[in-house]
Amino acid sequence: MDYSLKKVRKTVPLKRIAETELIFENVKAHRRAKQPGILQISLDVKDKVKIGQLSRKGKHRQKQHVKALDKDQHWDETLVPLGILEIATGQTTVILGDSYETSDFIVDGLELWYEQRKEFIAQYHTIELYLDNGPQVESMRTQFINRIMQFACITGLNIHLLYYPPYYSKYNPIERVWAAIEQYWDGTLLLTAQYAAQTIRNATWKGIKPIVILKRKQYQQAVKLTTTEMKKREQFLVRKEHIKQWDVWIKPSCLMGMLFFA
Repeated sequence: MDYSLKKVRKTVPLKRIAETELIFENVKAHRRAKQPGILQISLDVKDKVKIGQLSRKGKHRQKQHVKALDKDQHWDETLVPLGILEIATGQTTVILGDSYETSDFIVDGLELWYEQRKEFIAQYHTIELYLDNGPQVESMRTQFINRIMQFACITGLNIHLLYYPPYYSKYNPIERVWAAIEQYWDGTLLLTAQYAAQTIRNATWKGIKPIVILKRKQYQQAVKLTTTEMKKREQFLVRKEHIKQWDVWIKPSCLMGMLFFA
């Protein structure tokens, strides 16, 4: 019958969506505006980092050979790096989690960043938060929206979520910081979480060393709100026409605060 085994062809990824140009124009307009009282930050989670005597296929800069395991198949733990870049100043905060990349971990990281930078942030009334379209931070992710609204109520800050188009996350400014850190530690053996944190502290971006926080907490995956709960929150969101998923305003108020605080 002339049949033979063939590989299954995966679906070719969609590289552009209908709104791609509109989204880019929107992001560019806000990036260029730089209005007083508005702090622009870029946020993203880097690929997980394995901790142990692993070479990670890198090259070291020492005179003596560094000995790593023959095969990178066993590691002690895995870290999830969350990066928050203050675009104007170049100051980066990195939160290293030891659990999962979840919406709760990301917003907990934002809260840690806020506590570290509270005095600096006091001069601003609005945060423009630039994000990729990852599943844990997209504007239709109910738990992310729930937590980011709560963050707005706690801090009293307006939050403006601005997303890059799907498949174009490389344009998010924090990606350049990740590239610098990756180049810096390259073949360094990250034997412990503390050593990985210290290595990041020694790296620089625009001449500034990152603030690094190790977050030890286990997170539950797949946390989501019911449709009824989400409807209560959706009434406080302002979504931009034509690009509703990629431009969202959250402005705290007493009524919105009642959703979270008795």
